Order: sequence, then C-alpha cells, then structure tokens
Amino acid sequence: PQYINGIYVFEFEKEITIYYDNNYTVKDANLNVTGRTILYYPDDYPIGGKDEILKDTETKEKGKIKINHYIYDEQDNKHTTKELAPSEEITKEIGQEYETKPKEKIPSNYECINTEPEGHKGTIEKGTKEINYYYKLKTPTVESDTESSIISGGKQDQQGNWEITKGEPIKYEIKYTSKIKDYKGKALIEVKAQLPEGTGIDETKSELAGGTYNKETNEITWTKQIENIDTFAHIGETTSNNNPDNTTDVGAISNRPQYINGIYVFEFAKEITIYYDNNYTLDDIGLKITGKTILYYPDDYPEKGGQNLKEEEKQEQHKKSGSIIIHHYIYDEQDQKETQEKIAPDEQIIGKIGDTYQTEPAKQIPENYECTNEKPEGHTGTIEKKPKEITYYYKLIK
Repeated sequence: PQYINGIYVFEFEKEITIYYDNNYTVKDANLNVTGRTILYYPDDYPIGGKDEILKDTETKEKGKIKINHYIYDEQDNKHTTKELAPSEEITKEIGQEYETKPKEKIPSNYECINTEPEGHKGTIEKGTKEINYYYKLKTPTVESDTESSIISGGKQDQQGNWEITKGEPIKYEIKYTSKIKDYKGKALIEVKAQLPEGTGIDETKSELAGGTYNKETNEITWTKQIENIDTFAHIGETTSNNNPDNTTDVGAISNRPQYINGIYVFEFAKEITIYYDNNYTLDDIGLKITGKTILYYPDDYPEKGGQNLKEEEKQEQHKKSGSIIIHHYIYDEQDQKETQEKIAPDEQIIGKIGDTYQTEPAKQIPENYECTNEKPEGHTGTIEKKPKEITYYYKLIK
C-alpha cells in the first residue's frame, strides 16, 4: 500500500495454480474476478459507530472493445490498416451489452462499406475485442465534350479541296467542357489541337492564345492544374468563379469553373489564329481536338497517394469541313439583267459536313436598294463536301 498525493493506493496481485478435478470443454478458461472495498464510519461517530459500513464498493472485471476505422482499397480489393479516423474504445464490466456504429465524421469523399461488421454489437468479454469498419473512396465520374470550328480563312475549290495560302490567317475556335462529380482533390486539365497532317505553321505570326506548339507532333497544347475541388461541399448550390485562386496555368487556359448542384464544371474556350508556313491543298483544314481530365488519389492514401485515380479522355468526333459562299449582287431591273456587281461583300459559312445552315439577305446595303429574292434556291440546307454558292440580288428602288 502507498499514498500518492492524498490517495491511498492498495494493489493486490497473486499468481495461483488450479488443478481441475475432471476434463472440461469450456468457452472461456479465464477467471471472473470481482474486487470489493468496504469503508466504515469512525468508531466514535454519533450514528452507527464501530463496524457500521460507510461505503461498500464492488468492482467487477472489465473488458474492452476497440473500434477501428480503416481504408478499403476498392481497386485492389484490399483491406488496409491505414486509419481514416482515430480508433475508439468502449470499456465496460464483463457481461454488459455494447453496440458500435460507423464513424459519422469522416472525409466527405469516403463511404462505409460494412455498416454492421461481425461483432458490431454484443456482450463485453474478458480482454480486448477489435471491431473493424472499412471505408472506400467514392468513385468520381467525369463527363466531357470537345468541339472545334473554323471561324474564317481558307477557300474550297470545286472538288471540295481546301486551299491555304502562305501568310493567310486561318481562325479557329476550340472548346472543351469537363464535368466532375463525387470528387474531392486536385485535377489536371489538358487540351490538344492536332493541325492538319503534313502542314507546318509560322510560329512568329500565329496567335496560340497561351498554348504551346510542338513541331514534332504538330500539336498545340494547353494545360491547367486545379486545386481544392470539393463537389460534396456544393451539393444543392450553384456558384461561379471567373477568376479562381485555386487554379495554376501551364499554357494559360482561361476558364470559368463553377459548381452546379454538386458537379464541378470546367469550361475551356479559345480562339486561335494560325498562319501556315506554306501553300497547301488539303482534303480538310479542321483541327482534331482531344480533351483530358486527370483526377488523383488523396496524398495520404495508402500506397497510392498522389497517383492517378481516374483519367478521362474525350476526342472530338471529327467531321470534315465544307463551306457556303454567299454573294450579294445588283440586279439591273431596266435591262432585266443579273449582274455580278457587288452591293455588299461576299460572306462565307464554314461548318462540318452534315450540319445545317441558313442564309439571309445582307443587312448593310444602301437604303435605295431592296432584295428581289429573299429565299433563293439553297438558302437553307445541309453543308456538303463541295462548296455551295448562294446569290442574293438587289434592285434599285424607283
């Protein structure tokens, strides 16, 4: 016995050897130990006195339940011992009931896969019993789309081939959209534009909108790393951010990320101007666009921290381009003659073969002229490989 800072401590410890009187098969060979401490009133206490019990405390032996919260690697079908949350303990007297539950406060990108593991509830026994709950990383999804178009430049011959003149600017528009769901972490966005095979560009003149040109592959590349995406924190919300602090440009993608009901939406749009380095006659002058979104494992994930979790690549379904040429000519009513004298500049519609188009009379014409054929043959239709020419005529108002 000893005193420790005003507390009397009595420690009892014995080793015993038991010889049982027969053969037995039992569930548990441990002893069930009970300790009892009795305190008494002072002998001269006015009520009670000698041998009158003041406090009687009986302590039964206790058992322990340890509750672990581990990560389950779904890809490798592996139960790890990496803790997602700190373990918990329940200590009770042997024979008492207990019940455990999955951890409520866990990272939002994880979910429990065994809500009622073996032994999740029962009766306290001697020693320590461990209950393991496992949590898997939620599987993110990525939906993406790519699109490109020719804004201006180039000319088709009668067979539908495209003629490019050295030094002539060809303007393109490139779009890529990535929608990320059920994800928390960083992402890498990469967009590539493949130029027509066999061509080269004048890098000193071409305007690539922050992209990087690779002469070997004849590609232009834009990339962006995005930090701190958390779709779970924006469920039921719609937010936008035109100038985010959590993005890092490598090739200067200007973006407009936003959350739409728990979906992170990244939109990429660029206009570029290409000056080709020579004269070319091509079957098609369109670009081939590929967009890629890469998601990563959390940095503290067992064995795979920071590695690629998901890679989604979307390549535009490439269609060749065709053109519509629109002329605006004067009609000589007096001589009833269709001239080729321009009243307004020619217009060009460039689109993908199979797309629909619609034309209309010019709006910027002198006030003393009016259109004589507001719906000429072919004013609407479908773009084909060979170019179409649509002519509007305008007469002088008398």
